[in-house]
Amino acid sequence: HLKPFKILCSSSRQSSSFFSIFMEIFNSFWSIFIETAHYQKYEHLHDFVPHFFGVKVVDEKDWIILQDLTAPFHRPCVLDVKMGNTSAGDNASEEKVASMRAKDEASTTVALGYRFTGFRVWQQETQSLVVKDKTFTKKLREEDMKETFSLFFGNGKVIRKKVVKAFLDLLLKFKTYFEGENKLKFISSSLLFVYEGDEEAEDDTPHVQLKMIDFANVFVLPDGKKDDGYLMGLNNVIKILQEISK
Repeated sequence: HLKPFKILCSSSRQSSSFFSIFMEIFNSFWSIFIETAHYQKYEHLHDFVPHFFGVKVVDEKDWIILQDLTAPFHRPCVLDVKMGNTSAGDNASEEKVASMRAKDEASTTVALGYRFTGFRVWQQETQSLVVKDKTFTKKLREEDMKETFSLFFGNGKVIRKKVVKAFLDLLLKFKTYFEGENKLKFISSSLLFVYEGDEEAEDDTPHVQLKMIDFANVFVLPDGKKDDGYLMGLNNVIKILQEISK
């Protein structure tokens, strides 16, 4: 999977279609690694992000080569969850902060530390694909999240609890990382959930992927601080998945 590569001095954001959002990971994060030779410094992040395969020149433009997280799946079910309790970066103007705050309060970002941006799920029962984009997800409120997570993890008949539990195991690893992380803060970054919708293509162990994507706004934390907004979102996602996995 190719993405444009640039050395960025400030954060920028690309627009993308609903489906490309699922594979979006912004080049500024990798640019920091390459430009400052700190790739090894952040080696502990490698397990949590898509694999980076280098830079390729196509039509005289540099592109970064990233792992396609959906490639191993026959019927990939994909969910993009925007993490954190604010969408405004540290370098945002007062006007931008106020604008983003209003949008965050209108979603579940402030209340829960996360919000859905979109998802697609294969319904084994009806052999059909359910797709929910921002038209649907922007209307979601705190009281809707358990039902919506259940829809994403459902096959049209029951909740696939083994899949939910597999993601819980991964989420707990993310939580451990963020509880110990005191270097970076991720604003408007997402967690990408991917699992196999075709149950006939699986054995008893669910095939799942959980990776961080979208790094247009990554900031250095003050000494002794943690990314509390991201942790808040992780804890609330873990809590709700624990409820629906019972």
